[in-house]
Amino acid sequence: MKIVYAITITAVFGVLLTPLIVSDSLFFPFVVGKAAFFRILIEIAFFGWLLLALREPSFRARRSRILTVFFLFVAWMFLANIFAENLIKAFWGNFERMEGWVGLLHVFAFFVVVSATLSAKRMWHYFWFASLGVSAIVSLGSFFEVSAWMSVSGGGPFGNPTYLGIYALFHIFLGVYAFSDRLNRSRPATIFLSASLLLNIVTLFGTQTRGALLGLIIGVFIAISIVWIARYGISRETVVLIGAGAMLVIGIFTVSRLSEFRKYPVFSDIASISLEEGKTRFTIWRMALEGVKERPVFGWGQEGFNYVFNKYYEPSLFGQEEWFDRAHNSFLDWMVAGGLAAGALFVSLFWFLFRAVWLYEDAVIAGVVMIGLVVAFAVHSLFVFDNVVSSIMFATLLAYGHRVELSKSFFEKKVFGNAEPRIFWKIGNLSMARNFGIIAGAAIVLFLVAIFFFVHRPFGAALELGRALRSADVDIALSHFNRALKYNFGRQEISEQMILFSSRLAASVGVQDFIKVRVAQMAVVEMSKQVAKIPNDARAYVMRSIAYGVYIDTRNALLDLEKARQLSPRKQRLLLEQGKIAYAIGDQQAAARLFEQAYILDGSFNEIAAYAGAGLIAIGRISQGQAVLQKHFSTPFPDHPFVQRVYKDIK
Repeated sequence: MKIVYAITITAVFGVLLTPLIVSDSLFFPFVVGKAAFFRILIEIAFFGWLLLALREPSFRARRSRILTVFFLFVAWMFLANIFAENLIKAFWGNFERMEGWVGLLHVFAFFVVVSATLSAKRMWHYFWFASLGVSAIVSLGSFFEVSAWMSVSGGGPFGNPTYLGIYALFHIFLGVYAFSDRLNRSRPATIFLSASLLLNIVTLFGTQTRGALLGLIIGVFIAISIVWIARYGISRETVVLIGAGAMLVIGIFTVSRLSEFRKYPVFSDIASISLEEGKTRFTIWRMALEGVKERPVFGWGQEGFNYVFNKYYEPSLFGQEEWFDRAHNSFLDWMVAGGLAAGALFVSLFWFLFRAVWLYEDAVIAGVVMIGLVVAFAVHSLFVFDNVVSSIMFATLLAYGHRVELSKSFFEKKVFGNAEPRIFWKIGNLSMARNFGIIAGAAIVLFLVAIFFFVHRPFGAALELGRALRSADVDIALSHFNRALKYNFGRQEISEQMILFSSRLAASVGVQDFIKVRVAQMAVVEMSKQVAKIPNDARAYVMRSIAYGVYIDTRNALLDLEKARQLSPRKQRLLLEQGKIAYAIGDQQAAARLFEQAYILDGSFNEIAAYAGAGLIAIGRISQGQAVLQKHFSTPFPDHPFVQRVYKDIK
């Protein structure tokens, strides 16, 4: 069993390398590779742990509030996803996020394995040091920009500065914790911790991530304040110190807004944290709450926020991303996905983690740091959504909180023992000596099945899709598209990429027209299959309309845009696209009417005003149209392609 234990522990520690995994050959190279790597390792670790738990009672999952809530959370999301708008995505996820219930299940499995195998404090010491070591590599690569994908502004190996920011934030607190808990007093360890801490601080500020920066400030301030009050009570000195700390924070924000300080990146990042800067985010949050009000019990399922975004779209968001798939608030995201119960369970995870560290962490300073990390992570989660690595970090925190909650046995020295713990499940009277070989064989079979469904299918599809998009030969590209579809994962995204491929092909001069039409028709066939499965997804109709446009099937293109507009009635972009097609086929009256409707929804955008003004000019209402253009561009003849086209047409 020691060999099984060694394999399991190696896989657990190997998970820490996940941030470094990037593969340019894959579709979404910063996401799919990380998810596949993590899933393979956790499946190895999980089945290894399962064998250990069956043989050794000391490895079996022990009850704690954190474990119970996490289990209920995963179970509830399974139930909620059954009622999802998009059942397949809810369970299997997609290329862009690689989450879904399958992703959540792997995170929970990681939590169980880590909490069960890292039973001795020294193992946690090694684990923290290993994680800090990996973070130093990530920070070094990002800081010195050793390659195109390892730059701070680009997010390093995450491809997103926000993801890199929370990773650095996590390891800043972890580095301070390592110092405070005196994990190692040797000089090399001190140098290593100091270097890692400094690198992560530089990386955090280099990412210019406001959510992580706000989390750092509030996490440190609140943690110190709470612990100070708990330790020393409320006195005049306490009030003065907390007040001074609050004034310091306010002073930093005030100074950062002065023009002479804004030239420094640190102060400019802090200055940009404002209600005005968060206007778009607050709008999306309101839309998310509308979705929760409509489906308060089971929600929309994982990967279901796009339905809420389309249905409750606010015209003020014109000019932002066309398709938001997250509320940019982890708490709201889970409420949208699984209803109020999911939101309550997710909040409970933070509460019981906070409670465990507060009540059971023996070292005062270490407790302060861990509380600060929990608060900072929670604050950051108010402004962003989860990703593969942040979920791993959160699960690690939960596993640590679980072990701290079981503090009586937290510092046990033995890895193998005969003590019967307070376990979460029991084996019964199963004779392990007689049946262990059969159970081990069954575990291996289940492991291979898990690898096939959870790793091979998404990874293979992403690999073939990546090859299709890089291919310069049309026939070879189509061959890779077809191979990607056969993996039966992410078919909607593959169909969308086929449509975009056909659109790019249509603009190519050296490609014959019949080839362009053939590719577009293939894309329409595949997307039509998706439309039949997800009839309430406005994006699917819009994408198919693009393919129809390639071979000038304007009738079906308009029908699809009309259907999309029924699903997202306040989205101006759909009105503009309908109007452009109507104008192209000679129906200027319809075009002008559609452009005017878009302008009425929100008349503050110059882009919409250009179409509205040009539409009026096209139907002979020249003075009115020019008045609109004059208002927005200070001239009735702006340098806008559609306006110029209309003027040319009426000559």
